[in-house]
Amino acid sequence: MEGNGFSEREWRNLSVARFGPVPVYNLTFASVRELRGFLEGAPEVREVLKRSENASKEELEQFLNLAGGLQAVNLKATRANVAEPAFVGSRPNVPAYIAGAPKNMYRMARPKEKKVVQVLINLTYSEDTTAGQLRNRGILALNLVRVLEQNGYIVDFRAFEAKFEDNAVYLCEVMLKKPGGKLNPESCYYPLCEQLILRHAVDLLQRMSRLAEPEEASYGRLSGGKLAELMLLNRQWKISSGKGASPEPAAAKEKPGRRQIFLGTPQSMGIEGRNIFRDADSFLRSLRLGDMIMIPKYESEEE
Repeated sequence: MEGNGFSEREWRNLSVARFGPVPVYNLTFASVRELRGFLEGAPEVREVLKRSENASKEELEQFLNLAGGLQAVNLKATRANVAEPAFVGSRPNVPAYIAGAPKNMYRMARPKEKKVVQVLINLTYSEDTTAGQLRNRGILALNLVRVLEQNGYIVDFRAFEAKFEDNAVYLCEVMLKKPGGKLNPESCYYPLCEQLILRHAVDLLQRMSRLAEPEEASYGRLSGGKLAELMLLNRQWKISSGKGASPEPAAAKEKPGRRQIFLGTPQSMGIEGRNIFRDADSFLRSLRLGDMIMIPKYESEEE
């Protein structure tokens, strides 16, 4: 790294704002590849990443296999719900024909209007969290993205980690899937399940903040997703947000109609870390998305 330990490109990933009286240092990465490039610029982190990835290849294979099992249930549920009764269609509805019903054919259901849903996963977890819970949370986050897309939504999927220390907030965010982009489960595995990746980024962010000159930083009010994230974090940190710092108007003004789904600790979403199908049912129940999507039943489909 160059210039006080960090390159010009890395400084461009940094922004500074205020949440009430508290400074918020924020590192944002447009992709997992960009995040990795940032971390590999620090020799001490580069070696840790290399050892971690070499040791977790078997876990990655298990992760992808379990994710594939859920996707098989998703596809079955989708096929069962893409056809609707109609006067004309591509195949007959035999029971309706026998009963003399006018809509005795099946046709493909008309797609819903495309809407953007932002899925934000807070990677912070408690000390009693097991490796199985972290793995299953990562799988279920990816599965949620797939289910939303299969129900006609455009998904903006991001992971973040933050901490409040020395009266400042350090927030790191990485884009895991851009709206309209393709989901890459293998790329997502390391940020979601190898938690040290974003934790190292937050540690490096603290180093950067000590080098940043306040008069040169770009300060401003947080709005939209960032403010909503900090309001969520504020439930635990008890940060005074200041007058008029409500996230709803800012979010509505910035991107009308965008819905946000926050994913928290495994325990808060009923994830036990053992049976992925049972955890999938608990996870979706905890999110209460019945008004948005057709929810598959996973445990009943387990072979």
